[in-house]
Amino acid sequence: MDERAKSEARLPRELRAMETAAIVKALGALAQKTRLEVFRRLIVAGSSGLPAGALATLTGTPGPTLTFHLKELGAARLIERRRVGRSILYRANYAHMCALVDFLAEDCCKGDPELARSQAAQCGFPAPAAGFREPKTIRKRARA
Repeated sequence: MDERAKSEARLPRELRAMETAAIVKALGALAQKTRLEVFRRLIVAGSSGLPAGALATLTGTPGPTLTFHLKELGAARLIERRRVGRSILYRANYAHMCALVDFLAEDCCKGDPELARSQAAQCGFPAPAAGFREPKTIRKRARA
């Protein structure tokens, strides 16, 4: 097994292959204003996450409405929840988010990694970090 295959075998399932149905569900969940705001707040909160009460305060969303939106984001696997004592903390599912971004960028710039880096720089994105995984299409073309 070559190094690339070993590296990909260690990745979470979401990062190896994201099914179209999961992509549609995730994008659909984010296509609603409140859910998008909640998801963005959870991304900012980082891996420690936030309790529902704090999310309700930050977003100005009533509790029952927030519960519905958290359920939808959870069903789309964009967020995770964990119980800590009597509280439930919500956090972004970064592996699923990365898989979604990877899917969206898969055919970026006709598979040319240099062009993709150039376009990313124009948008203000930082240069890829060490260990950056090129989208699947770019990897396939590089081997050919």
